Formats: sequence, structure tokens, C-alpha cells
Amino acid sequence: MSFRGAGVAEAAQTLGIPPGTVKSRAYYALRALRRALPGYAADLR
Repeated sequence: MSFRGAGVAEAAQTLGIPPGTVKSRAYYALRALRRALPGYAADLR
């Protein structure tokens, strides 16, 4: 996973949080986004 070229480790260091927290936040953010976009992922509703 990367965002704007930053990997999990770099994002964690920049944010001052553990890498697991970066992964968890990314997972839940993507899940919320999928639910908010109609027709994107019907199986997640």
C-alpha cells in the first residue's frame, strides 16, 4: 500500500503512529469510501 509514493513505514513515521495503525486506518477509510460510492462494491453494503 502506498499513498503519494509513501509506504506504510514512511506514513507511520511521518504521522508518529505505529505501522499497524496506518494499515488499520487505511482499511477502514477504504471500506467507508466503498460504501459511500453507489455501485462500487455492492457486496459491502
